[in-house]
Amino acid sequence: MIGTEQILRSPSYYLHSREIILYGAGYDGRLYLKNLEYMGAKVIAFCDTFKSGSYCDLPILDTLQLEKILCKNKQTYKHIVISSDNNRNEILLAIKAQGFDEYLLNIDRECLAQLMINCQKTKDANSYKDEIIDFDGHELGKYIGRKRRRSVYESIILDNPLLIYQPGKVGSTTLYNSFSKSIPIVHIHWIYRDYRLYFSEEGFGRFKALLRNRRVKIITMVREPLSQIVSSFFQTLNRYHTNLLDVSQLSFDDVKEDLEHHLELSKSENLFDWFERELERTFEVDIYEFPFDRKKGYTLIKKGNLEILLLKMEKMNSLVDVIGSFGGVENFVLEKHNLSKDKPYAECYKEVKKKFVFKREYVDLFYRNNDKFDHFYSKEEKTEFLNKWKHNLPKGYNI
Repeated sequence: MIGTEQILRSPSYYLHSREIILYGAGYDGRLYLKNLEYMGAKVIAFCDTFKSGSYCDLPILDTLQLEKILCKNKQTYKHIVISSDNNRNEILLAIKAQGFDEYLLNIDRECLAQLMINCQKTKDANSYKDEIIDFDGHELGKYIGRKRRRSVYESIILDNPLLIYQPGKVGSTTLYNSFSKSIPIVHIHWIYRDYRLYFSEEGFGRFKALLRNRRVKIITMVREPLSQIVSSFFQTLNRYHTNLLDVSQLSFDDVKEDLEHHLELSKSENLFDWFERELERTFEVDIYEFPFDRKKGYTLIKKGNLEILLLKMEKMNSLVDVIGSFGGVENFVLEKHNLSKDKPYAECYKEVKKKFVFKREYVDLFYRNNDKFDHFYSKEEKTEFLNKWKHNLPKGYNI
């Protein structure tokens, strides 16, 4: 395996004189592909043990095909780059088991970011620190990645803050800013995933053990899924357009294909699954086991030292007193922040809402026999949502 320091010392040698195969044909793979190609690397294929066909106009190889390509002509140098952060350790073990580790370039997110910052094509290196982003939208780097998270985890244990812990684009920034002047508060989307990614599985186990002895209060929210997905797509435009500094330049035609890809991801990664992937794994509570008052729009969950206020974003304005009381703040007032209409991409966002048509499969995913969606929203609410999206639904879709 070629180490990170060696790659950073001689990036042109490893990126420009070799053909690269990305191991992992998922969201991360798309990010690695765009950034590596921007730096002049020649990516020829993906490899994935669970997918076939093509991805981002490149073929997806299985492990047998990968072996043939690597061994066919050793004069044509080829390298593997792991392009799945969540499954990085598993893929690394698989590569070693297959005897491919001699072909591996150890380029993780931090290395990728540093390569971009050092890229000779970059006119202003510092500007690219904001373009290479992780899942939460924060710049990558040894200090920002680990240091920021360490301070957050320490705060959760030591300061007993109110946690705003929920999927993205469901109103969390509004809640954070509304509480931040009054009480200790932490705003976070990922604990389980990021603790393991930036530290270790063992460290996460110790962190959970400490949590069991703390009184923890959490506010978390849900939102109509199509609105949340479209909103989260625009929030993370830089992932798709890594070399564009001004997203206000984007038009509908620029983002249509990327939005389709973002929706494709929602089949396996959506806000309703977040509660199992994150909240349940971190705090060992299954919110779907607790009844939810659809009419009031919220429920209070108590389990041991844990208290959770779970509410619908659409009801947030009418639940100001409930939210303030849960946080222990008198005369609580919502201060709205992070609104799409105030973003640089506002015009493109409006254009998408006028022109974009959802594929039937994406609408059906949530609006046809989705028990998790139905747990929070009534049939009448779902009809109201679909009427809001009626210009964006497939032709003949039965509301």
